[in-house]
Amino acid sequence: MSFSSLVTRTFPSTQRSPRNGVAVQGCLEHHMASLNAVAVKDMMVNRTRTVSSNYIITNEGEIWGIVDEEDRAWTSGSTSDGGRGAAWDRQTITKEIENETAAPGWTISRAAFEATARLNADIMKRHGFRLERRKNHLGHRELYELFRASYPTACPGGLQLDALTARSLELLSDGLPPSPPKPAPKPIDHSINYQWGLTAAAVLAIQRGLARLGRYRGDQDGIAGNMTVSALQQWLKDYGYLRSSYVVDGIPGPIYGKALQTLAKKFGYLGDVDGYPAEYTSIALAKWAATLAPAVAIKPATNEGADWSWWEPSGELGERVQRALANRNNKFGGPERYAGIIDGDFGPLTRRGVQITLAQSRLHSGDIDGTMERDEAFGVQQYAKRFGGYTGPVDGAPREMSWQGFALGLERP
Repeated sequence: MSFSSLVTRTFPSTQRSPRNGVAVQGCLEHHMASLNAVAVKDMMVNRTRTVSSNYIITNEGEIWGIVDEEDRAWTSGSTSDGGRGAAWDRQTITKEIENETAAPGWTISRAAFEATARLNADIMKRHGFRLERRKNHLGHRELYELFRASYPTACPGGLQLDALTARSLELLSDGLPPSPPKPAPKPIDHSINYQWGLTAAAVLAIQRGLARLGRYRGDQDGIAGNMTVSALQQWLKDYGYLRSSYVVDGIPGPIYGKALQTLAKKFGYLGDVDGYPAEYTSIALAKWAATLAPAVAIKPATNEGADWSWWEPSGELGERVQRALANRNNKFGGPERYAGIIDGDFGPLTRRGVQITLAQSRLHSGDIDGTMERDEAFGVQQYAKRFGGYTGPVDGAPREMSWQGFALGLERP
């Protein structure tokens, strides 16, 4: 692992991506907005939120290694900035610093300040650059203010960035020339090749398609990191391209590669299934990704704002929902949920069946009229979570996993 020798403990996180040969040439400072470094570390390591950093600095001045310096941490990315925040993460070492006091000050301890400065000096010495404020040494909020990267934020709180830059340079005992030559880009570590032969265009299409299904919530940056591979592995496993015993670990390999090529065969790929996909597999998989939940209808804003959206499954999943609605009435009686054709095409009859189901579970109190509103958007996810084993968010945007849970809830006794 490539961490600074100043590190006191390591807690490796799988939430990372390759730097793609981009050299480290700066530092980004973040504060935790938290007085509990252990909880933030657990969030990064256990993946309860899609976030990580290269280092964590505690109030006591400990330096914890989270994501190796050779990899990009997921600290500053945003789905709405065109990849600019992710690009800054790719060229910098990022840190999350524990706060000593809460809002509004969000100060950090003297020990944390000194530890951060020592770490910065060590990073400069090893990577061969000098920190310059607002150029290659920035706080999180400055990414948005200066470059419209990441998102608006108050982070890094009360951290005195000018003083930190000065102290970091003071601790750089050997010194460096004002304009050192740029080091050659570090080669990508191919011991784990997350991209696994896929082009960036194909990965981006896959990320967007899986995101429309609600299966992927990471950066849409065309880089197949651990989170992207995990989501794709799970889809391949759910649809029988990978065996039920296959472990979804986010690490690609030839078995995963063969599954990708087998799927690609259905979308025009004519090559071998040898476990090592390349350009033609990528072209076919991009076509497949375009078929994933292509029509997501965003409803007009309610009085509270546009906080919900409605997507209706089609094909096999749409048929499953319709069949479950029809069979529920046949097996258990009660109001007729669906008596139409099992064709996967949602229409007023199918929507009425959904509303009746939600009303029976006290998750819908409006009219049974086949017109879907905010109430039903949240209700589908609540029903799926209560009766169908759905573990995702209840955010008013039901997608594939929500509808699978909804159908399973109807199918159960």
